[in-house]
Amino acid sequence: MEEKTKTVRHFREGGEGGKKRRWYSLIDKIWAVPNLEEAFREVKRNKGAAGVDQMTLKAYESKLESHVQALQHKLRSKTYRPKPVKRVYIPKQKVIRSIYIAYFFK
Repeated sequence: MEEKTKTVRHFREGGEGGKKRRWYSLIDKIWAVPNLEEAFREVKRNKGAAGVDQMTLKAYESKLESHVQALQHKLRSKTYRPKPVKRVYIPKQKVIRSIYIAYFFK
């Protein structure tokens, strides 16, 4: 699995020897299953929180394959519609910072 992650990162960063790669279409890269799985792993590494749908990482991961396939289908068929974001306030030293948590997909 770690090897797959390295391959996906290598692909996203543009390939061999630091050469710049020109992309003409990104949507087919976005809906590629390895990229969707890597996106989930990134959210998990960052300890992502549940969005407005209240779906936890654990719940999403329990059916990861079916969730990824459903998301890919919606992206490919152009029926995916983003949901509202959840606003969360985080107290910092002298200010309160607001962040937005995206609804992942259910």
